[in-house]
Amino acid sequence: MIDDLKKDITVDSIVNNINDNDIENIKTIDHIQTNPTTNQSIHKRSNKKLIILSIIILLIIVAIFTFFIYRSNNKKVTDKKSITKTNSLINNISTKKANNIRIDSWTGQGANDNWNNPGNWNNGIPKNGDNIVLNMSKEVALKIGTLNSNDNMPKLTINNITFSGGSDTGVESITLSGEPIILTGGITNLVQKATDVIINNKIYLDNNQSFKNGGGVDYFGGLNISRYNLSLYGSSTFNLTSGTGYITVEPTANLYFNYGITNSSLNNTIEVMPNGILSEGSANGFGNATLDINNGGALEFVAPNNGKEIINNSIILSGSGVSNSINTNQGAIFTIPSPSIPTTIIFNGVITLEGNTELGNYIGNASAPVTYDFTTSIQYNGYTLKPIPNNNVTITDV
Repeated sequence: MIDDLKKDITVDSIVNNINDNDIENIKTIDHIQTNPTTNQSIHKRSNKKLIILSIIILLIIVAIFTFFIYRSNNKKVTDKKSITKTNSLINNISTKKANNIRIDSWTGQGANDNWNNPGNWNNGIPKNGDNIVLNMSKEVALKIGTLNSNDNMPKLTINNITFSGGSDTGVESITLSGEPIILTGGITNLVQKATDVIINNKIYLDNNQSFKNGGGVDYFGGLNISRYNLSLYGSSTFNLTSGTGYITVEPTANLYFNYGITNSSLNNTIEVMPNGILSEGSANGFGNATLDINNGGALEFVAPNNGKEIINNSIILSGSGVSNSINTNQGAIFTIPSPSIPTTIIFNGVITLEGNTELGNYIGNASAPVTYDFTTSIQYNGYTLKPIPNNNVTITDV
């Protein structure tokens, strides 16, 4: 049977079975293969389809990317609104808290000048956290606590103390004494220049704060700044007893240490800003504090005992010192010696220069020579240390 099939499948039979449509298809294929123009046309149509498809894909990608950007920006706006709302709420809470602080103003309408007499206050005896306003028209000495109290532990926490009133001739002093106080919001002195404000209470700081001493304040009771920072404005005399916080003597302020300090826990940095003056009136007045004298600020020694002062503090000097109408430059360090007594200031601490520095002698006592004796190596750091010319100053170092 196989042999019969072989006989039937012949070339002639295959040819005879090809119809006209098959012949046309073969011609078309042959024409495409042999005609370059037709071939290119097909490729152009294919490329056109590919380009259109690519554009569609790109548009889809751009649309997706735009959607995510819009969503992200919308989220940022929402977050910003949320933050703004939160900040507004915090501010409102802070404002309400500030507004809720009671102000106790001294009226002096009681039968005596006793702090504990409710008749002397507009809101009764001050309580913890109050603001206190002492507007005096006469010389007053107030004792905080009971009149017979000798308790050294603070019982009263005051937010802020403001002194006001006084005059050029009428009031000689306003004095606070008695129990120690805790202070959280600073002290402001608005009294007239002829009125002395004296605080004999020991003050414990319980927050970063500022003392704005417009008319001058004497803090004789001692100040424990603890770990907090204190900015000083105006003229002040201090008995600083202890603490590690940062003290800043602001421009035009004069911080005067009146009493010697032997408490080794005083490890502050005291920074003197331009036109600020840090003054020492007795031996070891700065304890173990590091003194940072900025360009335009000054460290002042007032009438050293028997013409000699020893300074063990580390000192950073950054410039030429304060200026005044008498002398164009008092120096980053200057001394007001006792008249006609030669004076020597001995520095045993580390001295670091952070700018070209000049040392001076107060012009009013320039006839009394001043010697600055540095017993340890000075860290010059490429800067110079020299006396103000024609100022009767000598510098010696190792």
